Amino acid sequence: SLLPRVHRSLPLTLPPPLSFPPRSPHTRAPAAMADPAAPPDVAARFSCVCDTKYGQQLLLSAACSALGDFNPDQAVQMEYQHPSTWVAHVNVPFHSRTAPLRYRYLLLDKSSSTPALSWESGVDRTLSTDL
Repeated sequence: SLLPRVHRSLPLTLPPPLSFPPRSPHTRAPAAMADPAAPPDVAARFSCVCDTKYGQQLLLSAACSALGDFNPDQAVQMEYQHPSTWVAHVNVPFHSRTAPLRYRYLLLDKSSSTPALSWESGVDRTLSTDL
């Protein structure tokens, strides 16, 4: 398959829930106005191994509008696949090796009366979509 595969085991060391101010939304030109020389979006499959409990949901956010621009309210919900594997299929803008897409996983815990959101610790993960 020509799809980029993002496959890393994720030992989630999550900090206490934090709130982040929303980033300004990234707007892309409508298809009718898009630059015909610009590379097309790329279908990407993100996969992460993470042990979760009932009521927890893994999310994915990145520095592009397709993945919420690091705004937790617009993050992509990942789909649980047994055992402990979470997957998301998303079309993302082309990113070169010199300017890769930055992304992070988030854990949404809805198991209590007050939902808690925790960002993955460490530096941003990166993905380049050029072949």
